[in-house]
Amino acid sequence: MPKSGGSKKALVTGIAEENYWCEITDRADIGADLRCPQADERNHPYWSYALIREIWSGDIVFHYSTVAKAIVGGSVAGAP
Repeated sequence: MPKSGGSKKALVTGIAEENYWCEITDRADIGADLRCPQADERNHPYWSYALIREIWSGDIVFHYSTVAKAIVGGSVAGAP
């Protein structure tokens, strides 16, 4: 399945097939699902929130806890 044009996937490494992500949260249920605001406090789009739309089934997600200040797990993204 082609990813959404691939252009944003190459954002970090220059590789269109980039499939590693990092969830950063203070949620107690870290890794249960991926959620983020859709807009900032002024209801404007925010670039890092929009990246969630680039995650596809099979991508690797590392889970960083701002409480533990560490990567506390990892998972493979599933279907919505």
